[in-house]
Amino acid sequence: LVPGSRAPGALASAILLITYGAAMAVNLVRGKADIDCGCAGSEGQVISWWLVLRNALLCCASLALLPATDQGALTISGFLAATLASAVICVVYIWVGSVLRERTNMDSEAD
Repeated sequence: LVPGSRAPGALASAILLITYGAAMAVNLVRGKADIDCGCAGSEGQVISWWLVLRNALLCCASLALLPATDQGALTISGFLAATLASAVICVVYIWVGSVLRERTNMDSEAD
């Protein structure tokens, strides 16, 4: 929300996401897919190519913020729109995660 912190924040999040994605990809290529990524809280979630793709997409979203970082202070309507968009994205993200987790559980029970 502070105009001077938008570009560094977007860049830092992109670097963090791509670093974690690359670390997961390296371990998947090495055949070490049983590593807990630490991203599902106490439930635990092993690394997968889905998580690498997720990090790549989130990195792209972070980088997409860079051109908009020089537009000055955020207005009330801009803040409300960003809050609503963030809430929708979070709900969709949680929903997709739960669907994928259920699918993984069903696949493991079938084996």
